[in-house]
Amino acid sequence: MGYNFAGITIDKNFGKDPDQVVEFLGLPLVFEKEIDFELGSGYKEDGYFDIFFSDKGTSIYTDGSMETDPIQSKGCSILSYMVSETAMTFFMSLDKNGRRVRAVAEIEGDVSNIVGRPLAVEKNEDLMDAIIKQKEKMFGLNFYEMPLDFKGFRYKSANATGAHKAPFYDSDSLASNPGGMSFSIMQWIKMNFLAVLKMGIILFGSLVLAVKFHWLFAIVFLGALLYNIWYWFGVFNKFKAGDVNPGKVISINPDRVAVATNMTKFGANYPILKIIDTKLPRFEKEIGKYIPTIALYNDNPYGYPFWAEFHPVPMSHGTSDKRILKAKLETFSKEDFDKIDNFLNEINTIKKGTYKVAKDTSDWKKYPDVEVGSLRKMKAPKKNDESQ
Repeated sequence: MGYNFAGITIDKNFGKDPDQVVEFLGLPLVFEKEIDFELGSGYKEDGYFDIFFSDKGTSIYTDGSMETDPIQSKGCSILSYMVSETAMTFFMSLDKNGRRVRAVAEIEGDVSNIVGRPLAVEKNEDLMDAIIKQKEKMFGLNFYEMPLDFKGFRYKSANATGAHKAPFYDSDSLASNPGGMSFSIMQWIKMNFLAVLKMGIILFGSLVLAVKFHWLFAIVFLGALLYNIWYWFGVFNKFKAGDVNPGKVISINPDRVAVATNMTKFGANYPILKIIDTKLPRFEKEIGKYIPTIALYNDNPYGYPFWAEFHPVPMSHGTSDKRILKAKLETFSKEDFDKIDNFLNEINTIKKGTYKVAKDTSDWKKYPDVEVGSLRKMKAPKKNDESQ
């Protein structure tokens, strides 16, 4: 099966104190146990972080790709990486003194130079070997020759509880503010009646045609049945493990909501504002009212460090319980709501669409020509054959 691991390496060892590492990461992590290197550096369940120290640095092995904000590298260097020989997918980014100096991805042999020039370790090496060499350079120990008694510290995300576990469209992800709730089927049907009705008509209509007229209509029925299963699984998935984001009602009849989020996959800043047409319950029909929304994200095939698509709906589509909605809304600060207003002023429109915002001050400046919101419209990265 080959090697499959991901995480970050930092060229400082924090006094070999794992609590300092947790504080540095800024994540809600809880200590679980000591762990040996063989287990800690391999496959792990969602939400686990295994921390190892050397005299020179710190290595943190995670359950999936993780990337810190470049600003965290002030005074140090941080290597983020993912190695999957099973999927033939490799990614590496390197931050130094507050800025990203290198990012490169390889998917099934297709290499995308995303940021910066190749590092010295990349010369005459495939990306997997370059990652391992850079890790050794920063950590001081050879990945393949670790001492048998080398021990680390296993932490688990406080957010990774059974109540929030459900697969995303992209299962390596963990929502920063997960919904963690069951949804009311009747409330969903009420708020999405025409879509559900259309699916039902096609499903049962094709069944009747198959029974009364010709068996070939059974093929249509089977396709409609599979689509219905996929649709309802997606709705369940959205409310159980989707990401809760703040929204603002900006139009009534038609009902229109502006939703702000960060499209980053790893920890950088890729802000967008998405304006959606939707249906609101009577108690949310008020222009200027802030509401909680919930969304899933779709990945891109190009190795970009941000999601391709964002699919929010008002949380009131899954529950009419105002206490639940109020509790979810209270997970946001005034700054979160102000951000929506600032983004609306920036784009100066209430037209439906997905808008990249803060393009000159965020990490979007590295990808000025890449659009988000529609995978179909997203451009592949340009080839960069520069070498050191």
